[in-house]
Amino acid sequence: MKAIVKLTGEHIDVTPYGMMSISCASYKDESGRMIPATALEFEKNIDWEQRRYEIAKDITCAYMQTHICNIPFTDIVEASVTFADKLIDQLKAE
Repeated sequence: MKAIVKLTGEHIDVTPYGMMSISCASYKDESGRMIPATALEFEKNIDWEQRRYEIAKDITCAYMQTHICNIPFTDIVEASVTFADKLIDQLKAE
């Protein structure tokens, strides 16, 4: 799994190794170096396709609940997906 060493900002691959003490799990990097979990920040694995679906669905539902629709449903869905894509692009840029 991917992690960042908090002190140095170094990006490394680690595997769970065991417990360094009762309260602290440890990880081992590719060179065999043992690192306590508290010294690492783990990178988030975001499923962007799932997130895209959830955002588009929420926008579509919100629009349908708050507007009397004279707009074709396909146009609403298309706009929701476009909005979701723009939002995801912005989130990835941060």
